[in-house]
Amino acid sequence: MLPEHLNEAHSAASRSAAERDLIVEWTWAHADLQEGQHLLDLTCGPGLYALEFADRGLNVTGIDFAPAAIEHARELAHALRLEDRCSFVQADARAVNLGRSSFDAALVLYGQLTVFRPGETRDLLRKLAAAVGPQGTVVLEVLDGAQVDRSYRTSWYAAERGLWGDEPHLALTECYFDEAAGAAVQRIHVIHQPTGDLEVFSVVDYAYDEPAMRSMLIEAGFASVDAYPAWDGLLFPGAERWIVYVARAGKA
Repeated sequence: MLPEHLNEAHSAASRSAAERDLIVEWTWAHADLQEGQHLLDLTCGPGLYALEFADRGLNVTGIDFAPAAIEHARELAHALRLEDRCSFVQADARAVNLGRSSFDAALVLYGQLTVFRPGETRDLLRKLAAAVGPQGTVVLEVLDGAQVDRSYRTSWYAAERGLWGDEPHLALTECYFDEAAGAAVQRIHVIHQPTGDLEVFSVVDYAYDEPAMRSMLIEAGFASVDAYPAWDGLLFPGAERWIVYVARAGKA
C-alpha cells in the first residue's frame, strides 16, 4: 500500500502534494490552528499531512495501524529535521488511548472514519471529543452519503505485481450497496499465480448523510458542528464527493 500512498500520479490512496497544500491551508484557517499547538492526525498514513503541519510549527502526533506507513513517516520526519515536533505511533485507531485534553485539535481525513462499523465510529467520536478537551476542534472529512455509488458493477484486471501482491495475479472485483447495512461494499477476489491460491479482500464505506453525521457528533459530546460540502469550494478533482465537518467541543 505504501507505494500507492506515495504515487503522485493518482490520488487513490493519498492526495497529490498540490491537493494536500489546499487542504492544509483550509484546515489551518477553519480549525483556528496556531503555532505551538498539539495536533492529532488519526489514520495518518505515511505522515504526509502531519509533516506539513509540523513544518508550520505544530506539535503533531500521527497514528496509523500500518507498519510500513509509520516507518516511512518516521524516516521522513528525520530527513526533514522535524523529529522534535512529530511523533508517529503504530496502533489501531479504535483501540489506542487518546487521553483527555491531550490535543488542541484532531484530524481524520480522506473518509477513514466511514470504514469502521457504526458502533466503532460512535466510540471513536467520543474518544476524539475527550482527546481535544473543552476548547478543542476536530476536522473530519466524510464521504457524502448522497454521492455514494449504489449501482452493482464488476471489473477485473491482471498484473505482474501490485497492491494485492508481489507476484502475478488476477483481481476480480464486484461493487454493490448493502441497503440493510447502509454501506458500499467493494469485494476483491485475488487469484495468485502460479499457485492458484485465492484471497478475498473487502472494503466497506458506510454512507452517512449530513443530519446523521451531525447527530453522531453532538451525541459524542461536541457542542457545535459546521458542515462544508465539497470542501467549501476547494478546486481539486473529486472534492464534490466529500463533506468536511468542523466539530468544536465546548463552543456552543
